[in-house]
Amino acid sequence: MLTDHEIITKMALAEDTFTPGAPIDIKDLFAGRLDQLMQVVRGVARRGQHVIMYGERGVGKTSLGNIISLSLPFGADVCIVKVNCSRHESYTELWKNVFREVEKNTTYKQYPPLREDLKTSIEHLVDKENDTTITPDDVRHILSQLPTRSVVIIDELDCLDEPETLGLLADTVKTLSDFIVSATLVLIGVGESAGELLTEHASISRSLTQVKVPRMSKDELREIIEKGMNRLGMTIAAGAKERIVQFSLGIPYYTHLLSLEAALVALSARRLEVKDEDFKPSVQAALNEKKENTAVAYYNATTSPRGVHYPIILAACAIANTDDRGNFSPADVGRALKRLTTKEWTAAQFSRHLREFATNKRGDVLIESGSARRYRYKFRDPLLQPYVILKGISDGRISAAIGEQINA
Repeated sequence: MLTDHEIITKMALAEDTFTPGAPIDIKDLFAGRLDQLMQVVRGVARRGQHVIMYGERGVGKTSLGNIISLSLPFGADVCIVKVNCSRHESYTELWKNVFREVEKNTTYKQYPPLREDLKTSIEHLVDKENDTTITPDDVRHILSQLPTRSVVIIDELDCLDEPETLGLLADTVKTLSDFIVSATLVLIGVGESAGELLTEHASISRSLTQVKVPRMSKDELREIIEKGMNRLGMTIAAGAKERIVQFSLGIPYYTHLLSLEAALVALSARRLEVKDEDFKPSVQAALNEKKENTAVAYYNATTSPRGVHYPIILAACAIANTDDRGNFSPADVGRALKRLTTKEWTAAQFSRHLREFATNKRGDVLIESGSARRYRYKFRDPLLQPYVILKGISDGRISAAIGEQINA
């Protein structure tokens, strides 16, 4: 029997191990992504080459970016800095943030110190009172003079909504590549293609290693669960583990969230084993802990004073068969509705709902593409789809048996 102190200690460790609210930054807890990590490392190691990582929200791009520094072949002789972009940020503001990190790293870490003249130049550029405009050539000049190889990781690239900033960033890739500067940019953002994130420049395509970060495989998700439980000194029943894998839909955020809640359920019962019956209460706990914006999106999409079918139709969208890009057709939704309700639905009974889900009236939770009679849909926010399924299980609209058939 676990003591109160042991339970509290294990619970705290569980919160530090399964981290749905933060990316992984501990190499021993990082799971999967070997193919993508190899592509990134090769791109960083190749002089004159830069890297852009892209994929859906919540698939672990930032965690992969955090692990880069622990996987590079250069040892300690590389200065790695990381910044996040913000909306309406100018090119100058972005690089001021980068150079502040460079200055901090070369001052407080075990990197060779900056030459005094270079340090003075950087201090001048990042001074808040200085309104000097930074250009791609300024960036090249400073990075080329750093006393060690450098890797600049720029995350949340999709937040940059200023075309000029994106254009100048593309110019920076080109000039760093042309002059073979001993510095590598690693750009990370949400998008279906590299071109969607960075302004299309034919001249920089040869300079960019493009790494798509897809949803994780079931084996990779199992590895997350097993590594975490091993760190906690806990075990998990096969049924509970497979349900967590199944309902995560390839998104590690949900694997961490459900694994954390399942571990806490078991520990609350003074057990070091997560049992199959712990899954359902962990789903309810996960729904309670889920980020407010997702819960609000679900509420806005499904609440109506007259229409009672919105929740079940959105649930059908969540379990519908999809193509390789996550798109589903109205016919797929019709088949999913039959599975959920055991009755036939005509397209006329739900096509209006699908169209509304793709409008501001219902929060734009779906993206509509194609033309009349050939419409395709997909979830705008990939994190909403598993939430809809878990909410459906909690509310009784989706049975666990039906849920487990998804992507089986």
